[in-house]
Amino acid sequence: MIMDYILYTYIALAIAFLSFLLFLIIFFQRYKPKITNLPQLISKIEEMDRILQELKKSDTRSLKGVCLTRFMPFNESIEGSGCSLGTLNKEGDGFIITSLTSREGSRIYIKEVVSGNPQTTLSKEEEEILKETWKRARNG
Repeated sequence: MIMDYILYTYIALAIAFLSFLLFLIIFFQRYKPKITNLPQLISKIEEMDRILQELKKSDTRSLKGVCLTRFMPFNESIEGSGCSLGTLNKEGDGFIITSLTSREGSRIYIKEVVSGNPQTTLSKEEEEILKETWKRARNG
């Protein structure tokens, strides 16, 4: 009696497996891709490769290094806070934004960087930001 149930179970599993295989065969026969024009396909791949090379060349202009830090800009007897954000591309072009806040008010400074060299004098914190951002930009 138990052997009959085991036999029926194996037969049912075999039928289900064969049905699934038949479904896969029919599905792939109906939807298999047909390559009819191989030269056209090759020219499309070459065009995509050319576009990819152009994108790689223009990639040096996008921002690669970004660094943000917070610091205390004044001596400890004066309350205030500051932060600097540096951004550079692989060529070292970019900017540093620094915000200084105290009880008297806030100031924001933007300093340009060309080829990794600042165009104006930087504070100690901004120099650290520039070094870290330049390191990140070169590493991609």
